[in-house]
Amino acid sequence: MQAAHQGPFNRLGALGLFPRESEWTPAPLLETLERIRDRVGNSGLVRFVLSPDFHEKASFLDRKEFRRHIPVECRMQLAGVPLDAERDSAELEHALRSIASGRLAPLPSAPESQYGGSTRAATDREAETAERLYRHLSAYCWLHFRFPEQFPAREEAEQNRRRCAQYLIRSIARGLRRRCRECNGILPFGHAHAICEPCYRGRFQGDYY
Repeated sequence: MQAAHQGPFNRLGALGLFPRESEWTPAPLLETLERIRDRVGNSGLVRFVLSPDFHEKASFLDRKEFRRHIPVECRMQLAGVPLDAERDSAELEHALRSIASGRLAPLPSAPESQYGGSTRAATDREAETAERLYRHLSAYCWLHFRFPEQFPAREEAEQNRRRCAQYLIRSIARGLRRRCRECNGILPFGHAHAICEPCYRGRFQGDYY
């Protein structure tokens, strides 16, 4: 858990922006975001932490079982994990339970027989499954640098992620047309994510609180 306290957010704690916690009164993350906004103003960091995606994950992290076992500054960092709170809720919950309990997190699998060689997606559903797996593997790598004891297999995760990316590229090269899950626009060739750049940038514009 100590690794999670390192990074830019612990400097916010030094400024008194994190409420003091005790064993009986763990601070809500959403309340902390309000304190940051009130003290810092509408800076780039605040625009990010008040975005809808971050806000949705913060609500998830404020569940009682996570507030009791994960300090607020750790939850602040975890709200930035590259997972969708709605579409990846099961994966997010499994990751948080591993962190809260200190147990080893399972590594998402991308078998060579399914994603390697010359294999490719034949349907949109198969492509969406690969996109979701790519996202979960990216989150595993992200979490490794913050919680290496619970997410130790970064090299294997990177290998599986590259396999998924190549699978998606082969599928697109063979004519599969992937669409942005937000605006339904066609994604460019080689784009490994499920959302287009304009929609991604749009999430972090304006004050969403």
